[in-house]
Amino acid sequence: MPPSRRLRKPLVSDGTSIREHGKVARLQPRPGECVVAFWIDHPDFRTAFELQAGPGCDGLFLYKAPGARPLLLLVELKGSGLPKAVEQLGNTLEVLKSSFPLPPGQYRAVVVTDRGVPTQEKGRLVDFERRHKMRLEVSRDGDLRRFIRDSQ
Repeated sequence: MPPSRRLRKPLVSDGTSIREHGKVARLQPRPGECVVAFWIDHPDFRTAFELQAGPGCDGLFLYKAPGARPLLLLVELKGSGLPKAVEQLGNTLEVLKSSFPLPPGQYRAVVVTDRGVPTQEKGRLVDFERRHKMRLEVSRDGDLRRFIRDSQ
């Protein structure tokens, strides 16, 4: 089955938000913007992008505004377990960079959680940022709009 057909099932039905375990991440498009969201954990997505090995994050948002560079946002929804979230985002990022070869600055990684970052976990965030040359955001608010501002 061609990847374009395979990717219809993991598309998020409303195209703008993902929900899991009471957590929500959303990116409501404004006029002229394009937002497409995928469930990364869907078997068809994992197969199409060879994500079978290792844990992956929950969602992928593709964002494009008129005249702006495209942006890829990887999202993990977590109640707790920040170390696991960081691992999931890192694994997914490594695999998807070959399928979405965007320049640095066009990727974002976001953990939506109801908890802050414990002091003992801050080093993990720094390691992720150093290894992947990008910021890892941890937010209690699932509105992803603030993470796209500097891509425009």
